[in-house]
Amino acid sequence: MDILHFQGTAHLILRAALQVLPLTETLSAYKLTCAEEAAEAEGLCRGMVQARYPSEHGEQGFATPGSLAAFLDGSKPTVERLNLFLVSAEWLANMRAMGPNGREGPENWFFDQRSASPFDDLAARDGTGLDRIVRYDGNSELLFAHDGRILPTALAVNYISGRMRDGVYDLERALAILRRRDDIAFFDERGRAVAPDKARVQSVPGYNSDVGCRACLNFRWMPSEAEWAVAWARCQSYGGTYPSTRFHQAVFDEDLLGLRRGGAARLPEFHSESPRTEGDDDEY
Repeated sequence: MDILHFQGTAHLILRAALQVLPLTETLSAYKLTCAEEAAEAEGLCRGMVQARYPSEHGEQGFATPGSLAAFLDGSKPTVERLNLFLVSAEWLANMRAMGPNGREGPENWFFDQRSASPFDDLAARDGTGLDRIVRYDGNSELLFAHDGRILPTALAVNYISGRMRDGVYDLERALAILRRRDDIAFFDERGRAVAPDKARVQSVPGYNSDVGCRACLNFRWMPSEAEWAVAWARCQSYGGTYPSTRFHQAVFDEDLLGLRRGGAARLPEFHSESPRTEGDDDEY
């Protein structure tokens, strides 16, 4: 059986356009558009190019001036895109109020309120909006401004996260202190938001109940940028590989909620053990 061979040729033309919007000395927004078309198609390629060309694609993002210069002079085949994105003011407010895992806001707000065309959006506003260019670290769940400053995200506090339990705090006194703050959101046993005057000391579920862990509070702290920066600096001062896991200790050590000053803390250090008293039992 004879094998039949077919072939064809076509010349492809690639056109590229790069627009750059300088934002700071070290940061620019860019828009790269690439268009491809075929010319002088012969033989087998005639049908192929009709199906595939012309085509257009592109990208928008953020890069350093050096990365853009390397792309323009041909020493780099692509723009080294920075891991930054442009968000809405509402997105930043949600991060401070709820954190990345918050469920009270609009569905999919974490992804939907990030711009898919940051160059176009910034260009339309004459480059204003630098405060909405951020970097989110999914591993640590921390948020940073484009210049490296840490930005506030809500911190959940309960009998596990933050050790907000009766062996560590005088819960009634802690509740009275927290009610006077305007950066605390309280929740009931089922995780439903409650008004400050409706917040109550809760019982720890039986499967986790133990000496010094019978009662608890459940709330979320919404720090200011300055407060969160103090907490982050304290986290880093502890050393170790994962400083982002030390925020509850940092809040305690810096007394950012005023619970130590207010006499609600029963222990001198965050990781101190609750003393056992006569009559304690270990049946749980």
